[in-house]
Amino acid sequence: MRIFLFLLIVCSSVGFSQNELYTLGTIPAELRTEANAVMRKEVVTVTVKHTSRMNIRHEQIITVFNENGNRHLGAVEFYDDTRHIRSQEATLYDAQGNDIERFRRSDFVDRSAISSSDLYTDNRIKYLNFTPKQYPYTLHYISEVETSETAFMIPWQPIRGYYISTQESIYTLQNEKNIPIRMLRNHLETYDVKETSSGTTISFSVSNIPAIAREARSPEIEVFTPTVKFALNEFSLVDVDGTANDWKTFGKWQYDNLVAGLDQLPPETITAVNSYVKDAETTEEKIKRIYQFMQDRTRYISVQLGIGGWKPYPAEEVDRLGYGDCKGLTNYTKALLKTQGIESYYTVVHAGEEKRDIDSEFASMQGNHVILNVPLEDKDIWLECTSQEMPFNYLGDFTDDRNVLVITPEGGTIKRTARYDEGVQRLAEGQITITAEGTLFGDLEVTHTGISYDRASRLERMDEKERQQYYSSSFPDMKKPSFKNISYTNDKEAVVFEEKLTIEAEAYARMINDKLIIQPNAYRAYSYVPKKYKRRKLDFQVQRDFSEKDEYTLSVPEGFEVDFVPEDVTLTSPFGSYASSVKKNEDGTFTFLRELTLRKGAYTQSQYTAYRDFRKDIKKYDHQKLVLKKK
Repeated sequence: MRIFLFLLIVCSSVGFSQNELYTLGTIPAELRTEANAVMRKEVVTVTVKHTSRMNIRHEQIITVFNENGNRHLGAVEFYDDTRHIRSQEATLYDAQGNDIERFRRSDFVDRSAISSSDLYTDNRIKYLNFTPKQYPYTLHYISEVETSETAFMIPWQPIRGYYISTQESIYTLQNEKNIPIRMLRNHLETYDVKETSSGTTISFSVSNIPAIAREARSPEIEVFTPTVKFALNEFSLVDVDGTANDWKTFGKWQYDNLVAGLDQLPPETITAVNSYVKDAETTEEKIKRIYQFMQDRTRYISVQLGIGGWKPYPAEEVDRLGYGDCKGLTNYTKALLKTQGIESYYTVVHAGEEKRDIDSEFASMQGNHVILNVPLEDKDIWLECTSQEMPFNYLGDFTDDRNVLVITPEGGTIKRTARYDEGVQRLAEGQITITAEGTLFGDLEVTHTGISYDRASRLERMDEKERQQYYSSSFPDMKKPSFKNISYTNDKEAVVFEEKLTIEAEAYARMINDKLIIQPNAYRAYSYVPKKYKRRKLDFQVQRDFSEKDEYTLSVPEGFEVDFVPEDVTLTSPFGSYASSVKKNEDGTFTFLRELTLRKGAYTQSQYTAYRDFRKDIKKYDHQKLVLKKK
């Protein structure tokens, strides 16, 4: 009887221990603060059975507090001919831990993973598609996947994102064949991470990590939270075996198996290229003409079929079809250059406006985009091959200023792409006329270069409605402005974009008693001030240098004289500089001058208050007023 009672107590305790993960009341108070969701328990077990066989079991119990927490659900799996879903199930619980609904494999939505830019793909996705009827709720999700691709190893990232707490996270890697493996541990020392190993098994675990709130200009979460990356030295990608332990050998494998031998072109295309470049006087001029040749003949369409997800389609096929994805179009341009004896290199990059480097310290399958590198004796030329509008040797903010993997016949090497944030990138000149009633009539001309070119040149591709909405939001200090005579000049040769427009806004200047109050900075007054925090917790960053200059001539109505002129301002700080002035001219007009420079950098949280004060001062002095009074 005593033994029976003991077993009953133990079993009851074990059962409660599991059940308590489904109830809201058992979540520690510190894990609820700033949290949209809590990962109650996540267990990932990766079993490497062979260089071409790997099993992944994923189990997670997550409590979601509100609609914003739904984005942290991981009840989804991708699959294709090399990746198979063996099982997939989930159970839904209410706040008291009551079982509400069970989902079997057949309940998961199965569809193609094709996107709007894909021509065709064999990638598919199975995901749980349900709309919560109440919050909070808890979902227990379990899946098992088997894949023949071992070139990709799931990293351990116990902190999934901002605004989600982690109650427990466990990652176990079972390397049954003891294949040589590399690991890169980041930021484990900041957290109480437990690492254990036995034979061919290694595990990482951590518990009770409160949610981290995103703060202004804070970096991506993985930059400062625990991660462990894994890579096998012997691996397989779509039935192509590989061996690598650094970027040189890894790049060599990619070149030999994914790039080499795909640069053949039909004779008639070679003849056309020869004719197109025959009178080019320099190598760079040849490269430029061939880039234009490619842009004129092709368009971007994504191809994600089998190894086509990683290997470019042959140049001859892209030439025949007239379209391709980033891999195919880059390889096609590479082949066109080869006809003229110009060597160029297929280059892998992490693309996106938020700059992200290829990790130079850890060779593995990385990146989401491909561009072309053409090295000359004195410089590197970079070509974005998926755009018909991009100027020659210009990348824009999608792939600028970041480490990339250049794949050569000798192996891989890390290079950094070009920067476009040097010098004055935005230069504005304008005329402003203020009537006695306070109406503004003005002309504005803006010249964009560098990174500003990329953002401004998108204007000419907008329709009229989009363009009007853009300008309305760009002049927040004007009430119901109208914009006319809009014109653009896009000099792709010099990579310079110019915009011109006329502006009208009623009640821009205010009449108070006998005084007319005017804001001289009518066109570029910043209102942005970073959020104030009682105690800033995170470091912050400014990703690009930026510099701009403004000069406006202000004409005021007859019958008024100066009552107050804003003071000249000069600000300097570690984060940049600012200067503005208002000067009265002999003809009765005023000249407004403004210069602003923002400096890129990684800054500590202790510097945040000073940064915020700098931006607050910019707002203050951008909105200074000129006061006139009736004579």
